[in-house]
Amino acid sequence: MRAHGDCSPRRKPPRRRRGAPTIRRSMARWCSSTMYLQPTWCRSMPGPLSQREVDVARLVARGHTNREIGDVLVISGRTADAHVNRIFRKLGFRSRAQMAVWAQRRNID
Repeated sequence: MRAHGDCSPRRKPPRRRRGAPTIRRSMARWCSSTMYLQPTWCRSMPGPLSQREVDVARLVARGHTNREIGDVLVISGRTADAHVNRIFRKLGFRSRAQMAVWAQRRNID
């Protein structure tokens, strides 16, 4: 008989369902799908971007070129360009101005 709370190797931790969304991911998905009257916590979320992409968006909003972004983040200008294009694709933008407005509205700049 085992004692309550016994952590023997035979006991496995409960498995998480594969692909189960986290709360933050679910909130971000809901925020991006809602067109009107978003709560304030939606406007503050950066969306589906990685931290590096948020950093790139911040620098784009400040008016930096890809080369300048690369210098600041210690990456090549081509890598900065790839990040910018990935942000465009993820958020559906076509211009750096759209990205700058998005960053300003979310207080990222």
